[in-house]
Amino acid sequence: LKYPLPAKIVFSFNLDQMNIPKVFNDDPNSDQPKKKNKRLNSTTKGQVTIFYSNYIINKGIPDSIFEDKINKK
Repeated sequence: LKYPLPAKIVFSFNLDQMNIPKVFNDDPNSDQPKKKNKRLNSTTKGQVTIFYSNYIINKGIPDSIFEDKINKK
């Protein structure tokens, strides 16, 4: 590999430990009164996976932009 870049990143989280606004816990299109979401009172886990591919490295950027100008005197 010429550049050690990630192929994927995985974020895992517990929803019960997050400060989620109540508006996201209810159905905004419902005419029913809002009720407490019992699932969020227990440990509810979530996961997001981001896959990376087809990297284009510094296309159109000159190498000189990455030079340390302060220590080059």
